[in-house]
Amino acid sequence: MNVLLIRTGEEFGGAEIYNLNLIRGFRRYFPETKLFFFATWPEFSRRINNLGGRVFLLPIFKKEVGTKKDLVGLLFHLPKYLTVLLKTITRINEKEPLNAICLQGTTEKIILTPLLRAKGYRVFWLEHGPLFKPQKTWLVKFFYRLWSHLTVKIITVSQDSYQDLLTNGLTKKRVVTVPVGVDLHQFQPLSKLQRQTLRQKWHLKHGEKVIGFVGAISAAKGVEAFFKISQQLINQGKKVKFVLIGSGPKLTWLKQKIHQKKLGNYFLLPGFRRDIRPYAKIFDLVVFPTQHHEGLSAALLEAAAMAKPILATDIGGNREIVIDQQTGFLFKKASLKKWVEKIDWLLAHPQVRRAMGRQARLLASQKFSQAQWIKNLYEVWQG
Repeated sequence: MNVLLIRTGEEFGGAEIYNLNLIRGFRRYFPETKLFFFATWPEFSRRINNLGGRVFLLPIFKKEVGTKKDLVGLLFHLPKYLTVLLKTITRINEKEPLNAICLQGTTEKIILTPLLRAKGYRVFWLEHGPLFKPQKTWLVKFFYRLWSHLTVKIITVSQDSYQDLLTNGLTKKRVVTVPVGVDLHQFQPLSKLQRQTLRQKWHLKHGEKVIGFVGAISAAKGVEAFFKISQQLINQGKKVKFVLIGSGPKLTWLKQKIHQKKLGNYFLLPGFRRDIRPYAKIFDLVVFPTQHHEGLSAALLEAAAMAKPILATDIGGNREIVIDQQTGFLFKKASLKKWVEKIDWLLAHPQVRRAMGRQARLLASQKFSQAQWIKNLYEVWQG
């Protein structure tokens, strides 16, 4: 089977991680399947290349349309956009006949779908998060609903995104959920001896607990709330270390705050890491106070697979990974005081932490394995 995946964008985020994990999964379970990628961001293209993926870096309009201003900008670039994309698709199809084309961004969905269907291609849409909850102009939503009838299937990565589409007029016949999966072999819990060895490597003091965060260092992901939570725990005299893995627009702000408050000894900021395991495996728990409408966070899935209890905002796909009081705690518009109280309580109850971690690992293995994800996606594309 030959599948073309089109993902235009200006930055590296959850959707890009999804695509990279997709390559790894298909290489393991369906190595005969050929995946082709269109990308507009050089770094994303380079990472696909490093994994052995077939990628075309295209000099076209990159922005995800959502506002009237975005649409006007797209119209200005439309002739080049269509010419480059359609010519490249035709060239690929002549050499390697395409069984499916999977469109991931709103831009390509509303512009390319009718043209590709007219040429006889089987078109799928992939939704990495809720489409209608974020603010988009009515015109984008109108064309989304209109062209959705031309797709074979619209694939959502979470039940929350699935319900978002059904609530806004799409039919069950058209939409299917294929939850993203995690590599359970790579992301495993540590044994007691391994944990002790790793703690020594990172020079952690006896009794010092590690609270982790993985994701974009941005306001949308709740990094400001994370910093305030950390301040309160430090002020209470807790023996804690905070590790934030990632980069983003708030990273400079965070470093300045840490410096101003003289909290450097409490924080570790390794930046973006392709492999989070050397850091994440020493986490005692994960805190994720995001305000963003998540699809299904790869970072939370990996934390669950490593048997880490998770405290997260009750929003989007988070509630599919964090089962309140079983694999962690969910917070609905809770005050920071509530977050601090729950974190403090978990730090003081290691048996509960371990039990929640085991439940998180069990959930990941039963519902979010990489093998099941890739198999289900293959079957949807195959039709």
